Amino acid sequence: MIKTAFIGAGGISRAHTEAIAQMDNMSVTRVFDVNQESAERVAAATGASVCDTFQQALRGVDAVHILTPPSTHAEYAIEAMANGLDVFCEKPMTITVQDGERIAEAVHKYGCKFMVAFNHRFRPGYKRLAEIARSGILGDVFSFFCYRLGGGAGLGTRYRLKDSWRTDPDFVCGMTVESLSHDINVMLSLTGPVQDVRAKVHGTIGELPQFDNNAHLIMTLKNGGTALIHASWASFVSVGKRGLIGTQGAVTMEGENMWDYSHICYKTEDMDHETVEIYPDTWYTPSYLAENQYFAECLEQDIKPFVNERDGLETAKISQAALKSHRENIVVEL
Repeated sequence: MIKTAFIGAGGISRAHTEAIAQMDNMSVTRVFDVNQESAERVAAATGASVCDTFQQALRGVDAVHILTPPSTHAEYAIEAMANGLDVFCEKPMTITVQDGERIAEAVHKYGCKFMVAFNHRFRPGYKRLAEIARSGILGDVFSFFCYRLGGGAGLGTRYRLKDSWRTDPDFVCGMTVESLSHDINVMLSLTGPVQDVRAKVHGTIGELPQFDNNAHLIMTLKNGGTALIHASWASFVSVGKRGLIGTQGAVTMEGENMWDYSHICYKTEDMDHETVEIYPDTWYTPSYLAENQYFAECLEQDIKPFVNERDGLETAKISQAALKSHRENIVVEL
């Protein structure tokens, strides 16, 4: 039985609590949060003990789940690895490139397993999209696009999640760093590396200018293609569409919600008609269970996770490049 400690007992801990409860090879045995009430709530749901300090939570466990605001991830992760523990880290891995590099160095130094919880990589819709993309039937892929709109922590000019760290001035990092990490990581897994980024971001919450909730990124891929991400957390209409265009075909994955998929559509040059496959894949699904099962498998079989510190670092580089491009009105080379 793999024993893990939850570092952070906020909203996302619920998904991981419910997932691990379905597993017979992992248990939550310790919980630490700066909010004692939150820690006690998660401990009651998991049968874990509440710890007064982070250091106390590291004792007698095999791994940690870091579920705190992103700006705190590096310090927790590095200390956990220095204590010989494997790490499951919520996305985004870090806010800054420098912290991402520090984590990557620590993984190499201590030889621990490190996994970033890019949840969408474990969803059935994405897996099917990736299967089609990697099958070769699209030919040479030269275009990736992600178009997703909906309400996030800030909807219109109002706070939607008033008690969230996302809009707390001490922890805010904005949509381009936090939420776009999902889209950027999916893109990288399908297209390979990015060469340059040009972007515009916008925030609609006047009292919190550092909270951007709209982003428009145009990227040049190192394979010569292009990628586009158009995203909003401030839209009163919700929709999502992602896809790839290649020299011999194209594929799209769509849904009525920015995070929910309903079907995949693809057509190649040798097909008379489009093929539509129904994929009723809502975000709050067994994908949380799948990613935790995979983390446990990596620990048991001594496997390096395929979503790891390198993915987290490359994602942070693109997010920060987008913000720099906006601030300085330039194209940022990677």
